[in-house]
Amino acid sequence: MRGSTSIKEVGSFLERFGFKNYQVVEDTPEGGKLVTGWDGLYISMIEVNHRTNTVLFVAPKLAVAKREEIPPGRLADILMAIGFANYALLLGRFSYDPSDGELRYDYAMPIDNAEMTFEQFNHLMLAMVQSVNYWAPRLKTACEGARTGESIVDSFLGHLKGFQP
Repeated sequence: MRGSTSIKEVGSFLERFGFKNYQVVEDTPEGGKLVTGWDGLYISMIEVNHRTNTVLFVAPKLAVAKREEIPPGRLADILMAIGFANYALLLGRFSYDPSDGELRYDYAMPIDNAEMTFEQFNHLMLAMVQSVNYWAPRLKTACEGARTGESIVDSFLGHLKGFQP
């Protein structure tokens, strides 16, 4: 038996979450996709795939840094910042696509033999929104060359020192 979560159900979860503006762009027996966003800054896509039994959450194009257009060394800064952000995250990941320079956030939730509950959806949406809101502006500065990966790591570690006894 495959997961029975539908894209329409995900849309109703989004409404309960407080995201009233979304568009279903695909709805088939194999799954569906919808697009939404927040703060006028970020787009997110949610895809239900019954062939892989997953729900995929994606925040695409948080920044773009094409390898052939950035100075030498910047890619190392971008990857260092992404690596550290991923180390700090509990859910999801940031990734860099070297083919087009896209920086994105994503994660997949398995729905094998089960339906996603609103509580699970709420937890995952909060994780995506909070992770993107915190890390995307910092990672974008690395993509733009305004900060090094090392300075992003040092800033975060300095912030943590305030929480140590």
